Amino acid sequence: GAGPGRPAACMLSLGPAEQKACSFFVLILVGYVLRPKLNDKKMLAGVRGLVLNGLLPAVIFGGLLSVKLSVNALSFPLLNAAHIAVHLLVGSLGGRLV
Repeated sequence: GAGPGRPAACMLSLGPAEQKACSFFVLILVGYVLRPKLNDKKMLAGVRGLVLNGLLPAVIFGGLLSVKLSVNALSFPLLNAAHIAVHLLVGSLGGRLV
């Protein structure tokens, strides 16, 4: 609850799922409020660009922050990268010999 050093707004504690749901509902509400004001095609294109180039990558990055990685999970991609590097090196050397 609220106490020394904690604002009164902290009395309502939501879990991570509820916070994300509330964020999406606020974004939807803002969209409905701004929709009548976006009649100009240039302004609509600007908002679309902001969403695609700014907000969408931020949402994806935020989702990836919660992913936990282990050494076992990284070993397969690292072995594949090494395998590709060896093939590129052999192909480059083989191309010089021919």
